[in-house]
Amino acid sequence: MIKRGIKKGQTEVGLGTVLLLVLGFVALVIVIVGFTKGFGFFTRIFEVSKVDTELISQKCNSLLSLGVSGYCGDEVEIGVDSFVNCDYAAKNLGVKVTNPPDSACGSLGTAEKSICTRLRIKDGDNFNEEKVKVNEQTCKYWFERS
Repeated sequence: MIKRGIKKGQTEVGLGTVLLLVLGFVALVIVIVGFTKGFGFFTRIFEVSKVDTELISQKCNSLLSLGVSGYCGDEVEIGVDSFVNCDYAAKNLGVKVTNPPDSACGSLGTAEKSICTRLRIKDGDNFNEEKVKVNEQTCKYWFERS
């Protein structure tokens, strides 16, 4: 009869030990990624969109009824230091706009730079072009672009 089991000097690795090793490895990866990319990296991964598309839709439809210039050039605040124009919101955020203009907003960057300039004037010395974003790019990006 063959005996199977633990031989002399051999220890059994339990399920608890394996789970602790896996959890330790995951924690180590989280710490390394947190220090290299910033811990905000994890909140951005799991962040649920907090943009009220219905409210933006109402504002954009109202601006469009007044003319294309407001639709393209007026900013809609979607977060702290984060703005979009209606054209961007309709194309990228799923905002429903009744009869949006095809390409009435001109070249890329014109409306964004205009919004950044208005925000700079409004905020004065508190304006931070590296922090304020328009259509997911910083105002510094839009100012350097043109």
